[in-house]
Amino acid sequence: MTKLTKALIGILFGLLLTAIPVFGQVEAGSISGTVKDPSGAVISGAAITVKNLATGAERYSKTGPPAAIWFRPLRPDTTR
Repeated sequence: MTKLTKALIGILFGLLLTAIPVFGQVEAGSISGTVKDPSGAVISGAAITVKNLATGAERYSKTGPPAAIWFRPLRPDTTR
């Protein structure tokens, strides 16, 4: 192998190693939590709405027996 071939293989290998972490990037988020009343008691069956303020899109869910909510995937925009 010539020096040029070894250099090219090294460069390609280096580019491959730096490209692998890019696949771990996602453009989505999530909202999770527990719905509680002012006294701290959990509220099962609570209706939850998440609204994307940029697009107006809404997602609905109800809490289950542990009063847990989980919305995913959500676009990285401002939500309410």
